[in-house]
Amino acid sequence: MKRRKFPRLDESWNLTYRVIESASIEGSPINALMLNVSGGGVCFSVEAPLAPGSILAVEMESADLDSPVICLARCVWCNPRKLDGRHDVGAEFFWVGWKDDTAQVTIAEYVKQHTVDATGAGV
Repeated sequence: MKRRKFPRLDESWNLTYRVIESASIEGSPINALMLNVSGGGVCFSVEAPLAPGSILAVEMESADLDSPVICLARCVWCNPRKLDGRHDVGAEFFWVGWKDDTAQVTIAEYVKQHTVDATGAGV
């Protein structure tokens, strides 16, 4: 069994994204349903499919965090759902926060603190 580099935590934080095309971000943010988050990326559900390799400007908000987390992510995969016509997207963070890594560290620590195995021990 392959262990993930970052544990996943099922969360439903508010998430919006924009696709970055060329050197600009255009259009209004698109709301998405966040499915899970880790220190290395996020999985969310969208109505329209995203092309793998797309660069995304993502904003995530949670009552458990001091401020919204803003990041750039790359769409790694996009799979259609059979039941509702939506698409699940896996996106990898490559820049999180402003000028330092504290936002990404905050996410990773939050996930670590809220992820436990069957024995109750942290993963």
